[in-house]
Amino acid sequence: TLDEAAMKEMQAITDQGVKDGMEKPLDLAGERGEYHTMCVNGPFYKKRVVMEVNSEPHREDKEGGTHWKGNIHNADSIWTISLK
Repeated sequence: TLDEAAMKEMQAITDQGVKDGMEKPLDLAGERGEYHTMCVNGPFYKKRVVMEVNSEPHREDKEGGTHWKGNIHNADSIWTISLK
């Protein structure tokens, strides 16, 4: 459950990571503005989240992978989509 206790726990993880010198240990609003998964409907929702798409999905291949500093997940390709 994403309740007040969970939010406080995530903030504590972020605070500790900053103290340990991590650039961005946990972004409470998405990974630097990007979301890997977003639920738009479900039994706990009052109503479905409706989004408008600005463009078709775009794939960018990364030769040798991404190798982002501080990121434990690296990818051979990146998919993006722009939402209104």
